[in-house]
Amino acid sequence: MLSSPAQGEFAGDVLFTRPKPQCGPRNAYSAPTRNSCLRQPGKSLGRNGYDFDPVNDDVLQNRARVEGGRIKVRDLAYRFLILPKTTAVPVATMEFIRKFALGGGVVIALDELPATSVGLKDAAPHDARVKQIVSELFGPTPKGRFFPAGAALTSLPITRFRATTRTSGLST
Repeated sequence: MLSSPAQGEFAGDVLFTRPKPQCGPRNAYSAPTRNSCLRQPGKSLGRNGYDFDPVNDDVLQNRARVEGGRIKVRDLAYRFLILPKTTAVPVATMEFIRKFALGGGVVIALDELPATSVGLKDAAPHDARVKQIVSELFGPTPKGRFFPAGAALTSLPITRFRATTRTSGLST
């Protein structure tokens, strides 16, 4: 769903993360190709009336900010952040995601939660921090957690995105 606060001004609903692909055992994707992790969820979002923009780690870490429960990138604002089937995420990206969820945003992890950071430098402490953030945000159950103003949800089938966001009071 698109909302239009002023004619000609875009207001999207969803950012879809595209973490940097990694080589070797610290691979960011379980999916076989870079585009496959966006293909099916993207189609489902579109069919359900949601517009989305892809976003990468660099934008989240260096160009985005959290304001009023939304991720803002320049003059664009997003209420939802979707993590595709992603097993490794840079610790700086997870820190931003934490700030977003605790600041009123909604984070939805599809299929799997991140379990490690990326890169070899300081891998052990970074992996531990990613696990700590994931535990704090998503909790011990596969349903996730709600915070005073935001939420972190797991394993939400993208086809139920609209119904879940409306019935839980998380709609835009």
